[in-house]
Parts: sequence; structure tokens; C-alpha cells
Amino acid sequence: MKFETETPTFLVHQLLKTSYPLEEMTREELTADTLNSIYIMELKVNKTADEALQQIEDKGYAKPFDSYSRKLFKIGINFNTERRLIDDWKVVER
Repeated sequence: MKFETETPTFLVHQLLKTSYPLEEMTREELTADTLNSIYIMELKVNKTADEALQQIEDKGYAKPFDSYSRKLFKIGINFNTERRLIDDWKVVER
């Protein structure tokens, strides 16, 4: 799957400078596995950060990292299309 450079997924990937190709990420969820931390992000459009965090829990996105000792951050992000910005975000640390 290819992403256009205007998409929220591409922008987050560029901010994190993740080391894996964009084709390996799903459109909705991003996981960045760094030396010190793991970041699991759920991106929503016109919803809430709480809904994004709930999806991370419901779908078990963090389960593969249960045995890791590094810090794990679950991040819910909402993009507001009317205002054209991130209007809600929350971070939960394991």
C-alpha cells in the first residue's frame, strides 16, 4: 500500500523517521519500534482520541510487545477535516 505525501500517516512517519517502508504500515495504525521505546498510534478522522485509544485496546495492537521491557506509548490522534488540524490527542504509557 502506498501513501500520498499529504496523508496524516505519511506526516507522522516523517516526524518519527521510522526505519521501515511505508508499505508495511496500515492506514489506520502506526507502530514505531525504536531502541528505547515503542509507539503505537491510532489515527482517526472527525472522531476522538479516546476512540482511537479504545481501538488500540480492542484490537490488541500492543499484545505483540508484552514481553518487551522498553517503554510503550499508546497514542490516540484525531484529525479534524473541517478545521484541517489535529484537534485531539492523548498518550497512555504502559
